[in-house]
Amino acid sequence: MTPAVPEAQYGLIGGSSTFSINFPEDLERPDLEVLGKELVFSTPYGNSPEFKLFKGGIPLGALITKYS
Repeated sequence: MTPAVPEAQYGLIGGSSTFSINFPEDLERPDLEVLGKELVFSTPYGNSPEFKLFKGGIPLGALITKYS
């Protein structure tokens, strides 16, 4: 369990388009860096889905999750 939700300027919610690739790694962009994978946060409603944290490509990074 990740203790605190990291600050991110954008949140991207995946779906069928992100299930078909390992996003953002498969983009093979040198300006993207994954900072964390499989991040789970405690919420008042239970644990969150897994998130990735990455930076680059867009300012200040982004959190992304995939719905299962």
